[in-house]
Amino acid sequence: VELTLGRVMACAAVGAAGSVGSYVAWPGLVGPHAPRATAHTVQGVLTVLTFVQSVMWMDLAAGELVGLFAAIGRISGMSESLLGATVFAWGISVGDMVSDTTVARSGHAATAVAACFGGPMFNLLMGLAMGLVVATGANGTV
Repeated sequence: VELTLGRVMACAAVGAAGSVGSYVAWPGLVGPHAPRATAHTVQGVLTVLTFVQSVMWMDLAAGELVGLFAAIGRISGMSESLLGATVFAWGISVGDMVSDTTVARSGHAATAVAACFGGPMFNLLMGLAMGLVVATGANGTV
């Protein structure tokens, strides 16, 4: 994945359109004196625009991180796939750690301990199962 001027411009264009559209449309279309149907429609459009913009920014950031780790792997002589899998696993685990810590601090220690084992096991089993389903669908029996 490569950072191109087109990708950056697309992200900037969607962001600018959302910002300008929100600023211009908010008082007249969503404000207290706006018709209810119009306000509902505008909120729906802005929600979709925000979702598209978020996906574009995540794609851009993910592409840059992949490029960064590929460069680190080449420079240090490490296997790019090993480095990518390690960083990917760490990134997935941080969210689990934060949520498990929050659950434990709220007084549900047994649930947090179960989630420590259940979350990674679910990710492993579903990831393996989906990979095998795709491989079987593409190549027949594995």
